[in-house]
Amino acid sequence: LKTVPGFYNIQISDRVNSNYTYLPYKKAYEEKFKLSPEKASASAVMPFEKFAGLVEKIATFSEKAVISLSNWGEPLTNPELLKMIEKILSFDGLSVFLETDGLLINDDFCSQLGQLVNKAAPRTNGWQKVMVALSLDAASAETFVKLHDGTRPEDFGRAVEAVEKLQSVIPGMVYPQFVRLNDNEGELETFYRYWNEKTNPSAGNLIIQKYDDFAGLLPPCKPADLSPLGRLPCWHLRRDMNILSNGDVTGCH
Repeated sequence: LKTVPGFYNIQISDRVNSNYTYLPYKKAYEEKFKLSPEKASASAVMPFEKFAGLVEKIATFSEKAVISLSNWGEPLTNPELLKMIEKILSFDGLSVFLETDGLLINDDFCSQLGQLVNKAAPRTNGWQKVMVALSLDAASAETFVKLHDGTRPEDFGRAVEAVEKLQSVIPGMVYPQFVRLNDNEGELETFYRYWNEKTNPSAGNLIIQKYDDFAGLLPPCKPADLSPLGRLPCWHLRRDMNILSNGDVTGCH
């Protein structure tokens, strides 16, 4: 069904702004490095030269693919992020998927991102040039702080504002994201009704994700069991490649 990877999830930074309580990254990172990913050194990033080499090989090997930044880490903590996006967009068969909490997005970043997207050629892979998912996971500051350990109530407003800033420069490419959990299920309808409106800051774009307990590593927090009656082979294993900041490739996300 699949011949070469179509989705490359590349960690360009180990660092995070906050701990997503529904992910195992913080615990795993602390066990391996005896250090919290929030306190990882500024040098815990993939250098641009290494990244550029990867992108060139991906463009040759897969020809058409989506490159996701940044496999667990916060992509905006890599100071060369914009250069990396420009490198990806230099190949018309590649697109960028950026997953961020939005807390480091400012006017200058948005302006430069908009310029890169506008000058890039149309894609030949069927995807948009750039897709930005902002991990909100809430319709209120209280729930946002509960699920994003280390944030403050005012950070929720900053994250929502980031949607509007990005939408103004890359319209139609911005996606507020909500991972369904027992802790936020009560806000799912509010989240959906607001962001689904065409007049809101994302122009109706949004992403709703199922909770993943990582094969029982995390507690069972699914508000509803949406598993198929008959288990299917994992489609991620068919098409994804996960690369860490030091170049290691993991068998599974």
